[in-house]
Amino acid sequence: MRSARAVLVVAVVALASGVIACSGDGAEVTTFEPVRGTPMAPYVANTWTELPASPLGDWPLYNWVWLADGSGFVQAGGASVDGAGNITYTRGAAFFSFAERRYTTLPDLPVTSGLGVAGGAWVGDTLVIVGQDCPPMPDESSGALEFCRSGGMGAKVLLTLERSGTSWTSHTLPEWLDEFDYGTPNVLGIRSGRVLLASGHEPAHLGEFDPVSGDWTRLADAPGVPRPSTHTPRVTETTVAPTTMAATTTSVVTNGGAADPVDPYVPPAQVCLIGDRLVAWIVGQPTFAPNRFGPPAVNQWYVLDGDAWTTLPVPLDGAIAGAACAGSGVYATRYLADMSTDLSFVDPITGTSRVLSTTSVGVLSNGPQYGRAVPVGDADNRLAVATPDGIIPVTDDSWFGAYVGRYFIRPGDTVSDGPGQETRRPSMILEGPEV
Repeated sequence: MRSARAVLVVAVVALASGVIACSGDGAEVTTFEPVRGTPMAPYVANTWTELPASPLGDWPLYNWVWLADGSGFVQAGGASVDGAGNITYTRGAAFFSFAERRYTTLPDLPVTSGLGVAGGAWVGDTLVIVGQDCPPMPDESSGALEFCRSGGMGAKVLLTLERSGTSWTSHTLPEWLDEFDYGTPNVLGIRSGRVLLASGHEPAHLGEFDPVSGDWTRLADAPGVPRPSTHTPRVTETTVAPTTMAATTTSVVTNGGAADPVDPYVPPAQVCLIGDRLVAWIVGQPTFAPNRFGPPAVNQWYVLDGDAWTTLPVPLDGAIAGAACAGSGVYATRYLADMSTDLSFVDPITGTSRVLSTTSVGVLSNGPQYGRAVPVGDADNRLAVATPDGIIPVTDDSWFGAYVGRYFIRPGDTVSDGPGQETRRPSMILEGPEV
């Protein structure tokens, strides 16, 4: 266990959300008073509705933070660029509650200009956000803003804020979570009052953060994909036990009866929180026909049992094209003999699966997803959600940016209508079916 160094950061409060008071000795004291917006009209099921105007102001780009607890999202800074490439930004922040259908302003962020791609969650009365400090580059154009929105260029940060708090607290990330990969660490979910995080390493480094104590607990790294190796047949490696952090030296056999290395294009293990259990899978098809010119397909499933991953029986046979995580289980697509696909619901813990559709329904990966269902689309580009019991149609308009709880979010953007003509499209929300 590693204790994080906490640094209290007092935010600079904008006039819209704070006041300057005087203490008894005449010194200025910065305080913060949240501003709660007017609730928008009730949602209309399966219908896109415009979100209220952001209390941060009208910015072409906002940094959106999707909350893994499904309660809403945070706008963590915004920015714009003029024709000369000059960037203007805000460190303001606001939380949109799905239940209240309105924004509430938060203290300004203790970062340079905003947070790049980030994740977060409410854990009780504490808001946790992890992302990258995103300073804009003064001599760059709008490409710098897009780069910021894609992950940021600054140090990785973890911030916490109490529900009635007036400033954010910054926490130091442990070295084993830090790496130069945009948009990481990823927030996997919440378990027993702790936020589960995964780094961008391969395999991913996993850990838990306790927002009450500020402590970190390192978990076992995600299972690794067997890649083609150029190591000598027997090598000595130094490993670190997740619980004791004590170094141990072991000999690792890299040839002999080991499994054939899989195709280098098979993605790394995907980790998913189902209930209070962490499961992982490595699935993928080779770039060549199986067992002919290339390495074989891979279909491996695991569950974290204490400090180690245990191999699970394969719950779904066949040529698995991909799988998506949801709180209810895993949704996997397979290639069929006629090159169409089917969609199955998989419970890795019980080792069971059942086919939900055989009509080439595909899991959509438009953006972050935190819910008990997963968004899917059909050949006609219609949006639906897959649940353990079947597929529920949603709308013909399938473009979205994130699926959080039961809500689809479509961040606003600007589209070109021709030379010198642009149209701003507002941010939208759609309440999907309850699962």
